[in-house]
Amino acid sequence: STTLTTAIPPTTTDYLTTLDLTSLHWTLPPVRPSGQPVPVSPASSVPVGMFTALLTTAAARARRTRHSVYVRLACSSPGPAPQDAVDTFTTNLARAWRLPSGNTVKETLWKAAVDCLPGSHIRPWRCPCGGAPAGTDSRVHTLWACQVAQAVRAQISTVLQHPVTRPQLWLLHAPRSDIHDSIWHLVCVSALHAMEFGRQRLWASPDVRAASNRACDMFWQCLHDYSALHTRTPFPADLPAHHPFVYSDDTGMHVRLPAV
Repeated sequence: STTLTTAIPPTTTDYLTTLDLTSLHWTLPPVRPSGQPVPVSPASSVPVGMFTALLTTAAARARRTRHSVYVRLACSSPGPAPQDAVDTFTTNLARAWRLPSGNTVKETLWKAAVDCLPGSHIRPWRCPCGGAPAGTDSRVHTLWACQVAQAVRAQISTVLQHPVTRPQLWLLHAPRSDIHDSIWHLVCVSALHAMEFGRQRLWASPDVRAASNRACDMFWQCLHDYSALHTRTPFPADLPAHHPFVYSDDTGMHVRLPAV
């Protein structure tokens, strides 16, 4: 309490000289989620990010551990996830979260990455589709193996003209170089949101076909809503007329629906 109530000296240097960070029970030295130390220079001004890192070190480490499990699950790898793969996913997740769209669409990916999908820890866990064997991981089933999830994946695979893989969808890895990264991030978060939406519809009415149709509708509706909100592309480069999923022209952004 003495540290927090003591008046700040005139200069930042003097303040840092007298400030005892250990009295605040902060972890020293501060580290980033990646494990790299945060540089601390008493002779310079202190950025807010440094103090935030000090306060959230334990939470950041726990989140990274959960992200590592998610990456391993996405890659179907029995061993620990490579650190560079976790770093890449963390970067993609941050970029996806900055998309100028509603956070509701992006929350499913965030929750899946830290293993907190609604109802996923209820035991015994089951899916109303009836196709989840005992011991099935809730995330793998809900966001990949469920018939509802397969219907959404089929929409994406139809556009790509080849099956989408789990790392591409879960870890936001664009399957082709001609697909803009931000559009692919939008596709991924929209697809995962649609899959979770479809599971919720199954609980309301266990009609797999109807829930699958509603989930596919939700996927394309998310892309449509995003395109309708922007009169021009918010990305550095325009989206050419042949761009899959979403393209832009003089009138704005538009959704490219797959051919029937």
